[in-house]
Amino acid sequence: MLYEKTGQPQHLELAEWVIEELGKPGSCGYLEDALARKEIQQFRARRWEGLHCIQGICELGFITGDARYHNAFTHIWWEMLKGDRHNTGGFTSAEACQGNPYDQRAIETCCTVAWIALTIDMLRLTGDARVADELELSTFNAILGAQHPSGRWWTYNTPMDGERRASAHDIVFQSRPGSPELNCCSVNAPRGLGMLSEWAMMVAEDGAVLNYYGPGSMTISLPSGMRLTVIQETGYPLDGKVKMTVDLDKPEHFSLYLRIPGWSRENSLTVNGKIAGSPSPGSYVSLCREWKSGDVVELRMDVSLHFWVGEQELEGKTCIYQGPILLAYDRYFNQMDPDDIPMLDARGLSGELACWDGWLDSWLLLKSRAKDGRELYLCDFASAGVSGTPYRSWLSVEGGSPVPFSRENPKRIWRPK
Repeated sequence: MLYEKTGQPQHLELAEWVIEELGKPGSCGYLEDALARKEIQQFRARRWEGLHCIQGICELGFITGDARYHNAFTHIWWEMLKGDRHNTGGFTSAEACQGNPYDQRAIETCCTVAWIALTIDMLRLTGDARVADELELSTFNAILGAQHPSGRWWTYNTPMDGERRASAHDIVFQSRPGSPELNCCSVNAPRGLGMLSEWAMMVAEDGAVLNYYGPGSMTISLPSGMRLTVIQETGYPLDGKVKMTVDLDKPEHFSLYLRIPGWSRENSLTVNGKIAGSPSPGSYVSLCREWKSGDVVELRMDVSLHFWVGEQELEGKTCIYQGPILLAYDRYFNQMDPDDIPMLDARGLSGELACWDGWLDSWLLLKSRAKDGRELYLCDFASAGVSGTPYRSWLSVEGGSPVPFSRENPKRIWRPK
């Protein structure tokens, strides 16, 4: 990156020397192991801190044009996704790649932040909508779930099933007099939210790419230098309706690319009230036209329930999503204890939006009916456990079958027929 800023060759020589050193016997070997097409658990180095070296490999690919760098980088990213991105969008177990997304050990917040940074580079490299889906999953679940609603603390570990605890309690050895709440996770975690500015809306050669949906406005400079603002009015991700209004100083012809999430089966799109097609899931839809200030795009996505059926340690358990939101049982909202959560049936499961009168509320709360007739409240994962109560994101749900990982279906989505 210093070479990109200055153009001074010694900085590039240093970067290439580092990569050469990493490949020597007894060292990390990221490039060599990736080009050998090893699975992530077979890599010599699997600690999360190595993701920053791997980002360097990607950047060298952009600078030098050497295909080895980007070939290695994409292999590493897909292997990490397959083996170490959990149902929450959190990354690694016990601070290292294990090749097992069902591993129940600690999911460190710093690891997830590094995963988001790596995934932004993957999105820059590939322009693949499925990669942007991963950024959304991690942000809405793992990152929001790592911060307490008070804003005062972040977690060290945000488990799939368990309890939320302040990082200052989990890694108290990092505490110092006068700043007991400062530690690696508490100072690193806000990057997970700040990096939203790097991927929410991006510049394409012929226009702009909109990856993030949510209320607010975003402004970028188009390739021509014209400033484009997109104003969103939406309840997303709680519902799938997004109204986008374009703001430009003067009309301009360019392409606006909209991300269509891979989990959204049925989609509809209009521009200024006219039908603009039924976009395919897991792709970008391109709207190429002369845009003017006040143009309105309306997108409707399918946020119906879908499932990930567990295997290995979590065989017999299933997690439930509404759109990009992972749902969870929280003892705070329910009468039964974690060991007495009733069985659900995926084939007839539905959720009714519910309100809560307690001292804490959730972002999303659904009231469901279990097989035995009992009511079960499911909240969004980011809100689960914030009162200190235990929560579960892997639940007993019958009617589903495991779906193998694939690049076409990286979240292993299953839906009832």
